[in-house]
Amino acid sequence: MKTFLATAPVLHADQTTGRANQALAYVHIACTRYLTMMHVGGHTKEDIDEGGILPDFTGVLVRDGYAGYDHLPAVHAWCAAHLLRDLRAVSDTDPTGQLWAVAMADTLTGAHRAAQAARAAGAHRLDPATVATLLNHYLGALAKGTTDNRGQHSELATRARTLISRFRRFQDMILRFGTDLTVPFTNNEAQRSIRPVKVQQKTSGGCWRTLAGLTEFALVHSYLNTAHKWGLDKLQVLLLPPLGVVSPFDPEALRVERWRGRDAGVVVADAERLLMFGGDGFSDQRFEQVRGRRPGQRTPSRCSSASRWIRANP
Repeated sequence: MKTFLATAPVLHADQTTGRANQALAYVHIACTRYLTMMHVGGHTKEDIDEGGILPDFTGVLVRDGYAGYDHLPAVHAWCAAHLLRDLRAVSDTDPTGQLWAVAMADTLTGAHRAAQAARAAGAHRLDPATVATLLNHYLGALAKGTTDNRGQHSELATRARTLISRFRRFQDMILRFGTDLTVPFTNNEAQRSIRPVKVQQKTSGGCWRTLAGLTEFALVHSYLNTAHKWGLDKLQVLLLPPLGVVSPFDPEALRVERWRGRDAGVVVADAERLLMFGGDGFSDQRFEQVRGRRPGQRTPSRCSSASRWIRANP
């Protein structure tokens, strides 16, 4: 899985805290639309590298503003959702004095709508006129913010100038979603995939007893989240051999593969063609075919459905 993730055209990365053994640890994630891999460590760039994926990744990395990612060789893209929250925090504090923040937020969301329309039309990039308008509004908002906060000594003005400096310094990263239509607007893929860490922490008294327990949780959830992305039931995959690992001497496992709609071994062959991550023309229709079903066809996802099929096909 590390090899597949390291060769994906677009990768999402994020991190979140988890308390284990009365200390703070960090869960790091690297994922695509189809695969998830998490590992546990600290909060340094060395801890990020220990995952074994990002140091060799040279595609587009969608992430937040954490500086621990800066050393990576990837082409970086900044999650716009984080930026919109920062802009709103400035704007809500002084709606009339920080109009630039509203203008910048409108620019980003307008560019997002234009990128969505271009993808729907089958375009590979925004037309030059749209890009020129986007840059004009972007730089105009920054100029307005610089003028309005010049000579101001309040805490809000300091925060605004810091944010303006960030938008100037990382302009290419921030606008990556508009100049490369394969790049998503937000990092929601990683945030959704890593959220169960927080859910589990809330339901288990706020922490894990041991660091080994947190590490095992990250490993198991990587497997379950990947299975979920492929349309498989989480409980069912816990009861079955891993995808593609089918013994010819295990009739039960072979029947499960038949229920999945594939012969034993086909899964491995398909996995090796994982230009499935969204690049090189891989489509949703092909994704459904690899899953073993016709496009739009619903497959049994509950354990009861699988059990009924297996009982009816001994």
